[in-house]
Amino acid sequence: AGCGHNARNLKLDKDVGRQSLSAFLDCWKAGGDPDSLKSASPAIIGRDSDWDAGKKLVSFALGAETDDGTNMHITTELVLSDGRGQVTKPVDYIVGTSPVITIFRDE
Repeated sequence: AGCGHNARNLKLDKDVGRQSLSAFLDCWKAGGDPDSLKSASPAIIGRDSDWDAGKKLVSFALGAETDDGTNMHITTELVLSDGRGQVTKPVDYIVGTSPVITIFRDE
């Protein structure tokens, strides 16, 4: 039973993971919509609560990363603006690369 996939045989491509997180954050920084990344090549499925809340991404810096063999965990420093000023905060993203690219905040 099942689709033939389990966590043990999903390949993690760290280069694709880092590049995908950068593309996701670049889209946000440019004022894009996260749903637009679903039609990118390769497609990226992701969400961020601050992006959803309408905060602007001023800049970001990818930091320390670890992985559990299936997903990457990348600490990223975000500089956000909400119209009242800027705030800098560290955020941990969980990035998967197989069978599809996924990016979600570890909240």
